[in-house]
Amino acid sequence: MTVKVTKLTMFRNKFSKVGRVANTNISSLQRENQGCPVYQKNLKNGKIGLLLSKKNNSDFFIVDSKGVFASSKTENKNTIEGKLYNRVKGFYADLGLVLRKVEKSILRHKKTGKIEEKALRYWSIDGPIHNIVTSKFGRQSQFPVTKIAKNIHSGVAKKSVLSNGDVVYLEHYLMP
Repeated sequence: MTVKVTKLTMFRNKFSKVGRVANTNISSLQRENQGCPVYQKNLKNGKIGLLLSKKNNSDFFIVDSKGVFASSKTENKNTIEGKLYNRVKGFYADLGLVLRKVEKSILRHKKTGKIEEKALRYWSIDGPIHNIVTSKFGRQSQFPVTKIAKNIHSGVAKKSVLSNGDVVYLEHYLMP
């Protein structure tokens, strides 16, 4: 069950190692985002989920006894081009070192709500970086506009056209 974090919730957390780690994260979230409620859920595997929700963004953390295990930051914006959805997921080691990161962006047309552009960027600490951007056939824009796609280098990216007319840009780097 998800509950809003109160002083009673933080008191109950003091009786477990995971709860004490969660309390330090809750305190820092409340300090950084005053006035925004923090929600907590005790998961079946012994970990704790923390949610900080604002009007157009939300942050979700999974905390275990060693610290933050995984995080997800979601952002929704209305832009000139359309509605932009962006999610960044991070997976961490014991000391807070990022092991892997996955970022996904979707641009929807304002009037029709159909997806015009999808972008995916993922990397791991010991592996390559992959950027994959798909633009729908007949788009007004000549080049992708999502946050991930703005980082694509036109000289490095491979451009291919799918059978339905969608354009795919692929970019790979060996090390982050």
